[in-house]
Amino acid sequence: MEGAEAGCFGLEGCRTMLGNLHEIEQQLIAQLEANNYQLTRRDDIEDSGRRVFEVVTPDEPGELYYLNVFSSDIGKAVYVLTVDILSLVELQQLSQ
Repeated sequence: MEGAEAGCFGLEGCRTMLGNLHEIEQQLIAQLEANNYQLTRRDDIEDSGRRVFEVVTPDEPGELYYLNVFSSDIGKAVYVLTVDILSLVELQQLSQ
């Protein structure tokens, strides 16, 4: 995504962006939908500082992915597209 830095927690697929969680969430939704991704917010996962979206990509319409967005520090958030829903701790443990 535009303005994202690759490689958070030592993971190539993890990205970091500056801003608050709500702003980053809106920016990600807009950019992904502009590229024909279908996103559905998971309202059953309500953790403070965390958003999860079901994602269907235009290249693999039969596959379901999850966009995990976390507020990691003040003024910064991280996000990763995965095949499973992850917590921030689980994401950090992937690099070990």
